[in-house]
Amino acid sequence: MQLLKEENEGMLKHYEDTLDQVRTAEKSMLEVSELQNTLVANLETQSSNIEQLVADSVNTTENIGSGNKELKRATERKSTARMVFFASCGLCAFLITWDLVF
Repeated sequence: MQLLKEENEGMLKHYEDTLDQVRTAEKSMLEVSELQNTLVANLETQSSNIEQLVADSVNTTENIGSGNKELKRATERKSTARMVFFASCGLCAFLITWDLVF
């Protein structure tokens, strides 16, 4: 009877240890599952941010292209302000020369 009792206690101890290991594994699996859910949420956020960055870069590229075209057209046009500036510089140079000569 004593031998049977010791054997039962040994089996009970073994199964309790195994149950503790299963509970530890279950706890670890739950933690991994929570981490995976957090990772998925973060990846979804990053994905939407990356999509927005791609859209912004496309818009920026288009805007730069349009800006370059506008700058090219502006340099090809005759500017009234440019002509007034050069005329003013010429007039000032003429007046300074006139003052020095006479």
